[in-house]
Amino acid sequence: MQLLWTENDYTSRLNHEDLLVRLWALKNLANLYPESCPQEVENLLDNPPDEMIPSLMNLLGSSKAVQYAPKIMDLIWTEYDLNQESGKKYKKCCLNK
Repeated sequence: MQLLWTENDYTSRLNHEDLLVRLWALKNLANLYPESCPQEVENLLDNPPDEMIPSLMNLLGSSKAVQYAPKIMDLIWTEYDLNQESGKKYKKCCLNK
């Protein structure tokens, strides 16, 4: 089956001006190409919108992009209280715990 959108199509939209387009592209990368982690994802780690964080964590966790581990940990510890229910979800997703 040939997909309508390619990995490059999604990747090129990670920098789109519209948040919904960036979120759509990131979710599809995470779902369709879980082992891929394009370089453009690094730009999203600096200050991601809250809506993008779950998909961003899923993609980085599934791709085993260890080069981003320090930024991921900073994001987790500063954005989420890991003792709360929402924090536990992200901890499980990202840290496999």
